[in-house]
Amino acid sequence: MNLIDEVETNLEKLLGSDLLAKYQKSKRRVYIRISKNRVKDVANYFKSIQARLAHISVIDLGLNGFDVIYHYALDHLERQLHFNIKVNISREEPELPSVTSETMEAL
Repeated sequence: MNLIDEVETNLEKLLGSDLLAKYQKSKRRVYIRISKNRVKDVANYFKSIQARLAHISVIDLGLNGFDVIYHYALDHLERQLHFNIKVNISREEPELPSVTSETMEAL
């Protein structure tokens, strides 16, 4: 099993039905959409494998709210490997649980 398959399998076990979608955009970029209530669980998982939260970005989807994307780098394990965790939040309630207690990069 390669590293991408291993991480995907672990996230599937961790999240169950809260893993909403996944796709691989390129050889080293994986996108996974999750329920917003699982953001901290995912942050803890990536912390456990020493992944680095490289940055967080937001896409304004107009009436469909916002996509918040947590970009985790696993380049210490495999060169240029990134997992991008997408969470949709509504325009009316644009809030997510903080991951600052799970990862110092979020400070």
